[in-house]
Amino acid sequence: MATRTDSRFSTFTESRPRTGSWRFWLETAAQSKQCLVFATIVALSLGTLPLYIPIWWWDIAMHTGVSAVIVVWLFRFHTTPWVALVFLLGISVGWEILEEITPHFMLMAGGLTDTIGDVISNVTGWAFVVLVRWWINRT
Repeated sequence: MATRTDSRFSTFTESRPRTGSWRFWLETAAQSKQCLVFATIVALSLGTLPLYIPIWWWDIAMHTGVSAVIVVWLFRFHTTPWVALVFLLGISVGWEILEEITPHFMLMAGGLTDTIGDVISNVTGWAFVVLVRWWINRT
């Protein structure tokens, strides 16, 4: 698989990283549509499991993970981190409105405390992807 030099995740323009290195695998996964589709399906499927009550942090993990996958998708379309944040916050607001108007759909908790925690988790997922992207591109 050739490394694209126009990718935001690409840090290697002239030489290809060693196939055994973690950077090779991380860059390959970030550039692969199949990996992103798989991660999206896994994240959305895990969100349908009835683990929100027995595992107190499940909602936090789901919001953080799904928002990270959304931000990686947005970076594939060459958006800036700030555009990705605004887009993600728009999706977050839409989701929280959905939770408020359908409080019993798929064990959605609702409420102000849950909403604030969900938005913080979404921003945490965004920050994680942005920091990983910055760390990869710093060299």
